[in-house]
Amino acid sequence: MREKDELGQRGEEAACLFLIGQGHKIHRRNYRLGNLEIDIITLNPKGEYELVEVKTRSSSIYGNASDCLTRQKIKNLKHAASRFAYAEKIRLERISLSFVAIDYTGNKANIKYFPNILGF
Repeated sequence: MREKDELGQRGEEAACLFLIGQGHKIHRRNYRLGNLEIDIITLNPKGEYELVEVKTRSSSIYGNASDCLTRQKIKNLKHAASRFAYAEKIRLERISLSFVAIDYTGNKANIKYFPNILGF
């Protein structure tokens, strides 16, 4: 496995543990919808589905993980949310989109959580 993929998996695992600590229940991971992927789907403490995008960085050479939330990424997340809602027969009002940015310094993870980045 490539080092980048291992870092991504490590970040997603850290994000899951963080979200569980915030009262979320992990529903699915790496959910594919054609060419789109949702990193983590949780049921948040309100009982709503939360679709979570995770970005992980081990260096700031290309910017911090929180810098990775671009307009194109938000557009893809919105599209994935719509397709997830249709496939699972869930109303969009029961879905929120969140972002978890993880920057590693050695083995220490600095986790930033941005809930409900976009309402429907």
